[in-house]
Amino acid sequence: MERADVPGAPFDVALNQFGLTFATDLQATFARIAGQLNAGGRCVFTAWAEAERNPLLPIPLLAPFRRTEPDQDPFTMADADSTLAVLRSAGLKQVEVRTVEAVNTLPREAVFIESMLERAGIVGAAKVEALVAIDELLASHSTDSGVAVPLVFHVFSAVRP
Repeated sequence: MERADVPGAPFDVALNQFGLTFATDLQATFARIAGQLNAGGRCVFTAWAEAERNPLLPIPLLAPFRRTEPDQDPFTMADADSTLAVLRSAGLKQVEVRTVEAVNTLPREAVFIESMLERAGIVGAAKVEALVAIDELLASHSTDSGVAVPLVFHVFSAVRP
C-alpha cells in the first residue's frame, strides 16, 4: 500500500493485521489507503503497543542481547496519538483507537526457540547469557498450559469522508 494501488479499487473496507507497522512512510501509506476507499469506506488495522508492554514478542525478547538494531520495527505505531494524527493528516475522519490487552498461552517453542538467537546475530558468550536470561523470563510467565504471553495492541479505525 505504500507504493502501489491495489487492483479493484475503490473499496468499502481496508483491513490489515500488524502489516502496516512495516511501512517506511506512514503518511504516504495512509494517504494511498484513503485514496483507495469509497466515500464512507473504512480502514481498520491493528498495530502493536509499546515493546515494553509486549515483552515476549521476538524483538523485545532479544533486544537486551542484540548488538545491532533489527531491520524492521513492528512498534512504529505504538504511540496511538501519533498514529491518530497521521490518519487525520491523510484526510481520514472518525478516527478512533481501542487498545486491547490480552494474554495468549502458547507452547514454549511457539514463543522462543534457540535458533532465533543465531538469526539475530547473538552468538558465543552473548548467546549463553541470553539463553539463561530468556529461560528465567519465560519461567516467570510459565503456567501448567505453557507460556502466558502478554499481548497489547491497538485497533485503529478511520473513515474516508
